[in-house]
Amino acid sequence: MRARSLTYAPAALADIAEIHAYLSARASASVADRVIARLRAAIRARREIPLLSPPRPEYGEHCRLLIAGSYAIYYNAAPSGMEVLRILHVARDRDSIMSGVQENAEPFAA
Repeated sequence: MRARSLTYAPAALADIAEIHAYLSARASASVADRVIARLRAAIRARREIPLLSPPRPEYGEHCRLLIAGSYAIYYNAAPSGMEVLRILHVARDRDSIMSGVQENAEPFAA
């Protein structure tokens, strides 16, 4: 069985850095490291079955949502793998943030 691809959009990488900085400043670097490790583990696990999560067509044709702890992970899914678009705390205004993702999204190879 061929490994499914996993990529991160620049905005998702920026989200990871922002989450880490926020948690490091308010808790500790070790707490931030653990949260980021859990998020990445959830993403890697979903890579094996990317079409399992519910679709979010309002954010793009292939967009899906994975909840991991207090974070919503938005990603484009295809049978061949996934592309992480954004990682947002559930308290954030996802509609205003994700509307920019849909407008700037590049076609995803399904």
